[in-house]
Amino acid sequence: MVWGAFLLVIFCVFLASGRFEMRFGATHGGRMNRVISRQDSPLIYWGTESSILFLAVVLCGLGAYRAREGTNGDDT
Repeated sequence: MVWGAFLLVIFCVFLASGRFEMRFGATHGGRMNRVISRQDSPLIYWGTESSILFLAVVLCGLGAYRAREGTNGDDT
């Protein structure tokens, strides 16, 4: 459940900034930056945003399910 909340925070930060920035290459020289934004490549941007949101919801749901299973198992 904690990882789901963490991904939800990441989703909100990326949604507020409106872009992803990826860096490729070595740390010393030769570094290439690629920026994926809402305006330049909306399909990739919204696909990534929706997958992060889906994964966050699934992780939160699994955490809630496991927490509920742990408490209901003792009652039987």
